[in-house]
Amino acid sequence: MFNNAIILLVDDDNWMQKVLSKTINRIGINNIHNASNGFIGINLAIEKQPDVIFLDLLMPEVDGLITLKMLKAIDKTKNIPVIIITSNSDFETIGMLLEAGASDFVAKPFSFTTIQDKLIKTLNDNKQKQKYNTENTTNFDDIGLENDDARFFDSFSIDTDLNNFDRSNTEQDTDPLPRMSYKNLSNTYTEPPENEISKILQN
Repeated sequence: MFNNAIILLVDDDNWMQKVLSKTINRIGINNIHNASNGFIGINLAIEKQPDVIFLDLLMPEVDGLITLKMLKAIDKTKNIPVIIITSNSDFETIGMLLEAGASDFVAKPFSFTTIQDKLIKTLNDNKQKQKYNTENTTNFDDIGLENDDARFFDSFSIDTDLNNFDRSNTEQDTDPLPRMSYKNLSNTYTEPPENEISKILQN
C-alpha cells in the first residue's frame, strides 16, 4: 500500500539506523534515506521530500527539538510528518515536542510492531490530509479574484527552487553550519540561516 513511500531517518547512531531501516523494510518500504545529524537531515528533507521523518531527540551538534523547529520553519518541509524517537518520554517532554510540531513519538526501547504501527498510522493520516487539502483547494479563477489579489494570496507561500543547487560548491565552511547544508538553507530562508535559527531558538 505504501511501497512508494519515502522515509527519512535522522539519527547519529548507525546501529539504530539499521534497526529502523530493517523494521520499515518489513512493511514493504525500501526508499529510505539516512542522516547522521540535524543539518544533514534538513538538507535531505528539502531535497528528497520524504513522506515521514523519524527523528532522534538526543543528537550532538543539533538536537532533535531544534531540528524539528527548523523543519517546521521551512516552507518546503513544514508539512512533513515527524515522528520523534526518544528515551525521555515524560509528560513535559512529549508535550513540548507535540507543541513544536511533532506528529507522534516512539519511546525507547521500542518493538518492531510499535514502529510499524506508528508509521502506517502517520502515512494514512497524511494521505487523508492531502486528500482533504486537494478537495478543498481554492481556485482563484473560479471565485473571480483579480490577478493582483491572486498574487497577494500566493505570496504567503514561499517556494524555493533547489533544482539548480550547486553540489560542487567549494566555499570555505561557514561556522556553525556545515557547507553542504549552508547553501541549501541560505536558498530556503529569506535571511541568513544564522538569523533564522536564532529566531527559532528564542521561541
